[in-house]
Amino acid sequence: MLERIHMQNFAIAENLSMEFSPDFNVITGETGAGKSIILNAIAMAMGDRADQEMIRLGADEAVVEAVYTKSPLLQSWLAEQGFPDEDVCIVKRIIKRNGKNRVFINGSSATLNQLKEITERLLDLNNQSEHQMLMDPANHLRFLDYYGMPWEALDEYQKLYKELYVLVNRFENFKKEERDIRRKIDTYRFELSEIEGVSPRPGEDESLLDEVRLLEKSRSIMEHTALIHRLFNEDDDFTGALDDVLGRLEKLRGISEPMDGFAERLTGHLNGMSEEARQLQRYVEEMELDEERLDTVNERLASIEKLKRKYGDSVEEVLAYAGRIKGELESFEEMTFDAEKFAQKIDALGRKLVEKDATLFEKRQKAAESFTAALEEEMKDIALEKARFYVEFLPVEQGMEVSNRQFGPEGSRRAEFYIETNPGEGRHPLVKTASGGELSRILFALKSVIGRHLDIECMIFDEIDSGIGGAVAGMVGSKLARLSQKYQLIVITHQPQIAALGKRHFHVEKVYDGRRTVTQVRVLEGEGVVKEIARMIAGSPEDPEALSVARRMSRLQESENT
Repeated sequence: MLERIHMQNFAIAENLSMEFSPDFNVITGETGAGKSIILNAIAMAMGDRADQEMIRLGADEAVVEAVYTKSPLLQSWLAEQGFPDEDVCIVKRIIKRNGKNRVFINGSSATLNQLKEITERLLDLNNQSEHQMLMDPANHLRFLDYYGMPWEALDEYQKLYKELYVLVNRFENFKKEERDIRRKIDTYRFELSEIEGVSPRPGEDESLLDEVRLLEKSRSIMEHTALIHRLFNEDDDFTGALDDVLGRLEKLRGISEPMDGFAERLTGHLNGMSEEARQLQRYVEEMELDEERLDTVNERLASIEKLKRKYGDSVEEVLAYAGRIKGELESFEEMTFDAEKFAQKIDALGRKLVEKDATLFEKRQKAAESFTAALEEEMKDIALEKARFYVEFLPVEQGMEVSNRQFGPEGSRRAEFYIETNPGEGRHPLVKTASGGELSRILFALKSVIGRHLDIECMIFDEIDSGIGGAVAGMVGSKLARLSQKYQLIVITHQPQIAALGKRHFHVEKVYDGRRTVTQVRVLEGEGVVKEIARMIAGSPEDPEALSVARRMSRLQESENT
């Protein structure tokens, strides 16, 4: 159950806390006093959309904190999600003006989806949006499914529906764009064959460039040594000049000792130079210049560069592009296989869809029978004892056509609620027939019935008494009192007959503290409750007749509780 709600800088609630009774909680106050703020805070703690307008003027952030009693369901969920196991479950929602909103569960950061997942299984919030949902026939099937819970059959149907929907759309698009698709197929096939024909490896272009540089250096060495060889062996002028130098050096010998030294050393250098030239030639002759390999490397490098110019700035980008078009090509080619086989596949899935839809519809029909019976039983207690409720199943008006029928995401049939409020006058659509007060009571009865199937611990009603009064309000109050024996109830009401039956009574009011307007909440007891009921009856908490009636209501409530 919801033990406590705390609001800080939330709208005009500066610092407000409410601790709830485990059974029947009533919230009253003048129109505009701020009752909706409490409801909005609870909705925020359940994961509703955050709005910066909810932050109090002058504050940087608003905080809403909800404390829940730990139950087996809650404990197992916390363990499953990895949140700390505490004595209670504390949910905190922080709304910031900079948009960096946060959610915490038991002090650990959580996602909004996690918050919604668990609180939707603990609380059922009934407000004006629920009335609007009931007034839209598109939501009626959802109400029925919450009662019948055909989730497994619905899941099987929806999986098959999505598969068939995608297949049918792809086939329809293919037929519309067949020429463009076939042109793309030809283009992708050519591009893929061109890339796969070269089959570059990541980094291959860089390694090939290194190899080319090495091979080209070998060629340069051979060219220079060939020139040196020609000079020493084939150039008569060069060799003749060397012989002339050696002859003249020989003639210088014997002239003097220093001259002999010069001649000896120069002769040795010249003879050594010739020998080094012969050694260099032998070294180069042993080198291998693989001209064929150089041509091969250059050709492959050119092929890779061509791919890079067309498909990417690097080999990695070329390969990534090839992967993308390969996937698209497979998808396109799948669509271009024999049309008859495609139609056969669609037909087979369509037959399966019809079977799943029949199973789902059968479950919904059975649920509708017990749903209407349970709802009519509930309506007897709230002055609708003669009303008859019906669930009409009608074909969906738009959807995917299968076997000459339309199918939608929820099935081939939609549900619409009908009611006969006056015996003998016939059934009519609920949304066109029921008055505001009847709608409020029907929604109340409907949620009471659905609540039994959802394991909800707390039910919150915002002005469920809209459009009713007098004896009917008293009947609704009695029904709420009985309902509070099973659920925790939090009820915002303007009806004294309902307020008088609450176990804990909260009074909401707006107060000006000399600086600003703030919403305050007081827990009323004893005479405070009597005066508030008198105010609700006559508009004044001091009206003698209203006080007398309020005391009788209060004593009636006390007698019912004992």
